[in-house]
Amino acid sequence: MKRWLVIVATLPHLAWADDQSYRQCIGEHMVGVELDQAAVAVKQACYQLHMGGIKLPRETARQQCRLQQASQAKSDIALQELLQYCDEEHDFKRSSGK
Repeated sequence: MKRWLVIVATLPHLAWADDQSYRQCIGEHMVGVELDQAAVAVKQACYQLHMGGIKLPRETARQQCRLQQASQAKSDIALQELLQYCDEEHDFKRSSGK
């Protein structure tokens, strides 16, 4: 019974840490975002990286790519092309013979 109490008592702390890192991600990457769609993409990538649970390294790399590219896009078309680039670059179906 004591073991469960310790585990349950630490869960809110873990959730708080994820929430804090998520908010920090938003604060760091929203600066300079000019497009509404880019802001949504940044928010989604931050959520996936910090609140979305455990991910494979390739998915983490894809979300980091999307985060970086979305925060720099200057037009809607450029944003879509950059996000597509990230998705294709980190696609599970791509051959690993790079």
